[in-house]
This record gives sequence, C-alpha cells and structure tokens, in this order.
Amino acid sequence: MVAARTTSFFRRLRPAVAAALPVAVLGVGLGVGLAAAPAARADTAPMPAGTVPPSTPPVTPAPPTAPTDLTATRVTATSVTLTWTASTPGCCAIEAYVIEYAPPFTDAIPLTMVGNVTTATIRLSPTNEYRIRVSARDTTGHTSPWSNRIVVMTPATDTGPDTLPPTAPANLIVQDGTLSWTASTDDVGVTGYHVYRFDGWYTSTLVGIATSTTYPLPPPSTSGLRNLFYVRARDAAGNLSIATNTVDPYGPTPSPTPGPGCASFTLNGASCATD
Repeated sequence: MVAARTTSFFRRLRPAVAAALPVAVLGVGLGVGLAAAPAARADTAPMPAGTVPPSTPPVTPAPPTAPTDLTATRVTATSVTLTWTASTPGCCAIEAYVIEYAPPFTDAIPLTMVGNVTTATIRLSPTNEYRIRVSARDTTGHTSPWSNRIVVMTPATDTGPDTLPPTAPANLIVQDGTLSWTASTDDVGVTGYHVYRFDGWYTSTLVGIATSTTYPLPPPSTSGLRNLFYVRARDAAGNLSIATNTVDPYGPTPSPTPGPGCASFTLNGASCATD
C-alpha cells in the first residue's frame, strides 16, 4: 500500500476575476506558453519551382491512456484506499499518478501525486464528501485523460456501533415555496436532514435542519452570488450522507442540477461510482 508523496492545492477563479486578468497572467497560471504569431514579411521571396517543401513538424509524443476502473476498497473517517487499472504508456514510461480529491461546494481542488503504482491511500477528513479521479503522468510530463470519477463520504468515526453513513437523499425540488426530497435510509436510522445554501464558488452554509423530507425555502442571500440549495441526511452517530442534487430557485430558470446519484454503500464509509 502506497501513501501519497506530494500534495498540491488549487482554487478556482470566479469568472469576474478571471475576466479581469491579462491573458499573459492566465497563461502563466495555467502553465501555458503564449506567443504571438510572427508577422508575415513583405520581402519574402516565393519558393522556386521544383523546390521540395519542408517536412511536416513531428507530432507531439503520445500521452498515456486514461487509468480505468477506479475503485475505493476501504473508507475510514480519515482516509480512503484506492485501486485502479494502470494506464498504457504512450511515447514514454509512466512515472506517477495524480489523484484529484475535490470536496464539492467549495473552490478547493486538492491534488496529490503517487509513484507508478495502482493502489494508494490518501488522507481525508471525517464527515466529508470527496469526488475522486486519477490521471497518469509520464517521464516527459505528458498527462493522460482522467479516469472515471468516484464519490466517497467519510464516516464521523471508525469506532462505535454505527460507522455507516445514510444513503443520499434524492430528487430535491422546489415547489410552492418548499424544498422537498426523497427520504434516505440508514442501518440504524436517519435523525434529520441538513439543508445547505451554496454560493456557487466559495461558501456552503447550513441554513436549517429538517425532521421530515420538506423544508421552507429560505429567502435569497444578499451576497450577490448564487443561491444553490442541497440536502444531506444525518444519523444518530453524526454520520452525514452524500449530498442531493442542487436546486437554484432564484436563478433565471429554476431547475435541479443532477447530483452524484449514489445508491450503493458497502464499505466502512460510503462510496459510489459516478462516471
């Protein structure tokens, strides 16, 4: 079993901020070299008849293929053990794998790198949801497409009678000023539902706790950002479920946004495949 060897941390830019940055700055931030195309010269002589044109520049070496079959084999309150099927090298040998384990409803995008392995254990935090995928990297720095993504929900604790989170509530909608959803199930029992507001970029706020599958729609935030609502189930041990889909009742066209759609919970913790 291999633990992560390096960790990186990125944050998404709000559209207004990204639009205000010069292109050169964005190019540096993304690691992209930007150069102006050379201007055509008026004094360039035409190629003499019979001259062989220059050969086509070589094609960029092929990157590795995407890893496949990403799976969580063990979930605890503070870690997840992952396995996947190795990528096939392109031009060059595979050197490492990059693991993205992004919590939803935040601007944080944490990454960690492991060696040329097909299993790894990474550190997480209790009662948090993570959306995880893997990419291969070869010795020249080429990266593969991402693997399938899985969603993991860590339990509140690894000890005690209940270490299994509830299933995710589903089908969150807003109708007649009320949020409603389909009930969760739990091996011991669901004690309530946490209702959250997400501003679309940075902050997720608990706005209320429901004891049934409905909750009065809160008024819109005055932050000037979005008003996306979602729900998590909670059990008596403090375990939280994976989130529902989100709804945007104050947006231009109120409609639900699909959630991860998870229904299978067989580990110590909860995990499911999404794509």
